[in-house]
Amino acid sequence: MNLFIKEVNDLKTRFLALFLLIGISGYFIIVYYDFFISLMNINTIKDALEISPLSRYMDTGAIMQQLALLLNNIDFYVWSQWFGKNLYQMIILSTILLAFSSFAREAEQNTMSFLLSNFTRRQIFTSKILAGGILLMLLVTEGCFLPLMLAPGSGYSFTVVKACSYLLQMVSAAMFLYAAVILFSVLSKDVIKPIIAAIILLMVLALPRLIKFLSSLYVYRYLSGYDIFVGNGVHYISVLLFILITAALFTLSWQIYKKKDF
Repeated sequence: MNLFIKEVNDLKTRFLALFLLIGISGYFIIVYYDFFISLMNINTIKDALEISPLSRYMDTGAIMQQLALLLNNIDFYVWSQWFGKNLYQMIILSTILLAFSSFAREAEQNTMSFLLSNFTRRQIFTSKILAGGILLMLLVTEGCFLPLMLAPGSGYSFTVVKACSYLLQMVSAAMFLYAAVILFSVLSKDVIKPIIAAIILLMVLALPRLIKFLSSLYVYRYLSGYDIFVGNGVHYISVLLFILITAALFTLSWQIYKKKDF
């Protein structure tokens, strides 16, 4: 337990910074809905559509009408600007910051042998992944329940069921990314390589969006809770797949770590 507390303390500063970032940005994005909408100039968008070569193929008036309806729909705004844009990006950032140095830092500073003289490999591995994993889940919980806390004073509907649905979907996807970065950290001898590997992975995971028959593999669709917003609810198949892949990545990380020389 002492080792677990040590790992939490090591991540405490990053966690608090991320917790404040999510809380403050979410508050301003959601509460100041009218202000952000006022910054959008509908006429500018209309003029840009009308001079676009694509204007001959689309009904500009109908598009502007739909856009106006969306802009006046605070529920759409909450999803598009919070879950579908800012929150999921901050959760991605959180997965990297909470995982990249977990094992790589010990290898870089040659401190793993000291830990092994006081704890078993299983204790070290478990403490490290639990510390970052629990803190990550707390950050996702904060982001998913923030709209629920702000809804009464901001004029939109947001239920506990919806918050829990977003939470389940986002936690499963976030833990998958976290497990991948943990694997990179186990494989690395310095703290820079896991960050580079994580960035490359994020770029690769964006590719299915460009290929129609692979669109169901687009991870960010699930991380942003798109299916929940459009009314399809939690995508339980993706949640199950994320859980299985996460378990496989943690297992692989453990197999590599327990055989690694320090």
